[in-house]
Amino acid sequence: QRTSSGPQDDDDDDVPMEDAPPNEGGDSDDDMYADDDDDQAKALKAALAMSMDSNAEADSSAKPEEEEEEFNFVTTLFFLTMRAVRLGFVAELARHSDEQDRLFHVARSVGQDDERVRLGFATGLATEAQLLQDDLVDDALKFSGWVCRWLLGLSDEDLKKTPEHVLEDVAGVPTMVRGFAR
Repeated sequence: QRTSSGPQDDDDDDVPMEDAPPNEGGDSDDDMYADDDDDQAKALKAALAMSMDSNAEADSSAKPEEEEEEFNFVTTLFFLTMRAVRLGFVAELARHSDEQDRLFHVARSVGQDDERVRLGFATGLATEAQLLQDDLVDDALKFSGWVCRWLLGLSDEDLKKTPEHVLEDVAGVPTMVRGFAR
């Protein structure tokens, strides 16, 4: 029989897993979104529910609200990865692009020989080298392609239910990477 014992309670007796208290970290999707009342969390939850099971043809409006299904782990990862790419990689590319635009404006004002401008260009070049690593860009573009294929496979009814941010997310990577192409 498996037991659970935390690293900080070495002196305590082991507690069988079935008798262990529920995880305070929140393993279910309901726990994950319990504190989020904003529209984005609701939209993400709706999109997760829609993509839960393509075989389930029951209308979600026919189910009582108390009876919510738990989301498939892979489905949850899919949507979280989509948002992480948008809020991480794409946001960082946008921030870097804005910084470079400001730096060019400053360079026109004070001249390119200014110490701060040269330091800014060097920092920008190092940041760009990190952000635009071939593997990172390839993986982000492949994931965007997978999201596009998923969107193309949706029925018209399901596509209408898809949150608008999904389309923005999938278009963000190619748009931002294209801005850095030389």
